[in-house]
Amino acid sequence: MAVSSEILATAGQTVVDTTLTLPTSVNDFLVFVNNVLADTVTYTRTSESDITFTTPLNLNDKIRTLVPFTNPTSCSTNIVFPDSPTLSELRIKVRQEMKVDRNGRIWDNSTVDDAINLAILTVQKASNFGWQVNDACQTIQSVAGQETYSLDENSQGIKLVEYEKDTIFTTQKLEIEALNKTLPSWTPRFYYIYNWALGLSPIPTTSNQEITIFYQKFLVPLSDDSDTLPFQSDFTKTVVLYASYDLFAQTSDAKNIQRASVKKDRYKEELNTIRLAYLIPDSNQVRYKTVYTSPSRRWTTRRGIAGRLIN
Repeated sequence: MAVSSEILATAGQTVVDTTLTLPTSVNDFLVFVNNVLADTVTYTRTSESDITFTTPLNLNDKIRTLVPFTNPTSCSTNIVFPDSPTLSELRIKVRQEMKVDRNGRIWDNSTVDDAINLAILTVQKASNFGWQVNDACQTIQSVAGQETYSLDENSQGIKLVEYEKDTIFTTQKLEIEALNKTLPSWTPRFYYIYNWALGLSPIPTTSNQEITIFYQKFLVPLSDDSDTLPFQSDFTKTVVLYASYDLFAQTSDAKNIQRASVKKDRYKEELNTIRLAYLIPDSNQVRYKTVYTSPSRRWTTRRGIAGRLIN
């Protein structure tokens, strides 16, 4: 997974101890100076944790270093980030970011929580559900004579399906119906998605064969105060800024509308930084076409927040 560090430079400083273990190549990590991505020709990696700039830094220049992860390739359990804030802590951070209504007289906790969950959803959508935490897999067993199998209710899109460790191919239900008339029932070679279920063709004739579904999932909304942000701690600022934007934008007050605009712009800047760090293409990672399980599905909370998304 990715880790990050942030320091403030002293006047004339050139060597920066990032406190991170840096990859050997400067192309495998990112450095930002005052939130602007630095060109790799402006610095070199001079030790395991140090970078040296070719031009001296100014007083209080903010140096942020990000070491990205590579996407997982195997079926794994949900990832937990112990350093990420809880819902209760996020709520405090949002009120601190807004600098108004810290006692919750305008926006109660329930409203702030909805804004936080909307922010988490928006960040997921910003990557087309492509963050590491959106990767999931489901293993089920075949049943002889059974064509369709239920999918995880939080599935957003299917990336890959394996039958007994062999990749099978996607097609459409109508094509499957034609195939089932011509192919003998045997080991499945194709799959389709219909009515929130996975269909196989040919229909399995053997039970207890392993079917592995790699997919992208919706993250479950936070509800309890102890629930933690389902992203790395680096995402905290992005979520807080969007939640602040959403809360300000809900009012008709001119000052709050102006504040919302500022928060929205800062959110987009922070999101771009996170995208660069966490969505770097891995040339060794095989990419598969995503088959969406329900293009029209809408994720909501009790306030129907899906209608308040921004790009």
